[in-house]
Amino acid sequence: MSDQVTILPIKMTDLPAVTEVHLAAFSDRALATLGAEAIQRYYAGILSDHPDTFHLKAVQGGQIIGFCFGGVFGPGGALGTFLQRHKRFLAWQVLKRPWLVVSNPLFRKRVLMAARLLLRAPQPTQSTSARPAPIFRVLAIATHPNFQGQGVGKLLMAEAEAIAKKHGYAEIGLSVDLANTQALRFYERQGWQRLEHRGVWSGGMWKQVGGPNDSH
Repeated sequence: MSDQVTILPIKMTDLPAVTEVHLAAFSDRALATLGAEAIQRYYAGILSDHPDTFHLKAVQGGQIIGFCFGGVFGPGGALGTFLQRHKRFLAWQVLKRPWLVVSNPLFRKRVLMAARLLLRAPQPTQSTSARPAPIFRVLAIATHPNFQGQGVGKLLMAEAEAIAKKHGYAEIGLSVDLANTQALRFYERQGWQRLEHRGVWSGGMWKQVGGPNDSH
């Protein structure tokens, strides 16, 4: 690369630029079809509502060209919190685009999934001893298409893995869309493995980043 890429923490003032990268990298995803405001609200919620998370931007020549969000999320996860906090706004965005529900199977699937999450009955509070161990996850990682293939994703992922290891996590996880073969190849080249359940893979992946003595 002609200019050095620097990895820095994301601030609220960076969200318009982060949104531009998201729109360019994920133009066919459900959140992108709802518009820039929906994307910005989603990432703003991660910054403000989830204290045990990290938020990274890749900067080159003063321009944000990539980002990565991850960490440990609460029971509802980033999506659940987002849906609960912005359900009226999101419902209105969907109502303004009824053709997407009819003509876009992926969008329709995401709307139905969101509805199920919102209608799900709250789970009773578990005792501390019964709670599962927290999982460190890479929630979202993207490079602007104009800068893909230049190692930006590797830098972001390496920093994410270093953060997980620093906080004592031996393994990290993520989910990938089964149809996103480009992302799958990227993850597998970085040493990620598919997480299968009874021989079936649904998009979950994991990677070991530390030894037994590093586990949380």
